[in-house]
Parts: sequence; structure tokens; C-alpha cells
Amino acid sequence: MPGEGLRGLRPGPTGEYDFCILDCPPGGGVLIANALHAADEVVLAVETSFYSLYGVSQLLQAIKQLSQEKEVRVRALATLYDRRTGFAREILQDLSRFFGDSLFNTVIHLNVKLREAASYGVPITEYDPKARGCQDYLALADEVLGESAPKTPS
Repeated sequence: MPGEGLRGLRPGPTGEYDFCILDCPPGGGVLIANALHAADEVVLAVETSFYSLYGVSQLLQAIKQLSQEKEVRVRALATLYDRRTGFAREILQDLSRFFGDSLFNTVIHLNVKLREAASYGVPITEYDPKARGCQDYLALADEVLGESAPKTPS
């Protein structure tokens, strides 16, 4: 099963982890400044909606200003993707053109189970491991870890 090995993730022989994920609100402030200071890479979760594209350009400007002393890799993750709408498909194409190889192949589809799990304070892997949203996040974990991921959303 994709992501199966993540459950047993432990520090390596040197006592260090390969990844440290800092989930920050997009609003800026001290939290983002400190996270960017520590980060080698930033993942922007981008909703496939019109207003999110505007927010991305503002966030990219902030990242550029806050990380002047070092190079920070910026990647994008398309979220809340509703393949039934032509608009969402168009936004995904725009993201692909803008970010190129920096856009994750994995797409997080719009899925009510993700919201339900969050409202109950339960990880989606426990709430409904067969849900589309869970499978999407497991595919993202595999992609981050270097395994193959789907090339296009289905």
C-alpha cells in the first residue's frame, strides 16, 4: 500500500530526520518568517480556484523577500481539485505552465471525507483510509519520498 512505510518513520542512525514539516497559515508574520529562515523548500498548497492564483503571486513575493539570504526551493501542490469542472482543469493547466516541474504530479481532489476527518480531529488515514483524499495524500507522500506518482489526475 502506498505510504505504508510512513507509519514506522524513525530518525536515522545519526538521530536526524530527513523531513521536518512546518504547516503555516498563508497570512505571513513571524511564524512564516521563522519557518522560511529554517526551510530549504516551501510547498504551496494551491486551491484550483481563481482567487487562490492571486494569493499565490502575493505569497511568492513574500517568500522572495523573506528568504533573501539563501535559496529556497518553491513547489506547488494543487488541492481541492474538482475534475468535473472545466474551470478547475483550466486552473490546473495554468499552475502546470507557471510552476513547470515544481508542480507536484499528485493532485489532491475535492473530497468531503477530508473535511469530515478534520472536523473530528482524526487523521484521514484513520477516519477513512479508502477515501479518495486519503489515497491522494498517500500518493503525495510517495512522490515526496521519490516513488512514482500519477502523471495526470484521474
